[in-house]
Amino acid sequence: MAQNELAITKNGYRAQFGYINTENSETQVLDGSSSAATSSALNGGQYRLASVGFADCWVKIGAAVTAVSEEGSLVNGTEYFLVKADDKISVIGGKLNVTRVEKP
Repeated sequence: MAQNELAITKNGYRAQFGYINTENSETQVLDGSSSAATSSALNGGQYRLASVGFADCWVKIGAAVTAVSEEGSLVNGTEYFLVKADDKISVIGGKLNVTRVEKP
């Protein structure tokens, strides 16, 4: 494989990997440790959600959301989500880093 060539999966698809623009990234830290915390409206696209420590973070994504324990998506580690423009991310159960992933 050449240096700038995309990897090919076993099904023949080109693997798409995003990156985090360290100079100009859209990042928010949400602290839902004691009550639900909600981000400001996002630009849309792919977002990396990473829980801080070993917290079980319950996450909801939408235009007007509030996270509730035991509902939505459970993030414990790092997960990637597609988010629509103007949607928000809400978390409860721990701290969550929310970072936009750029297209390659």
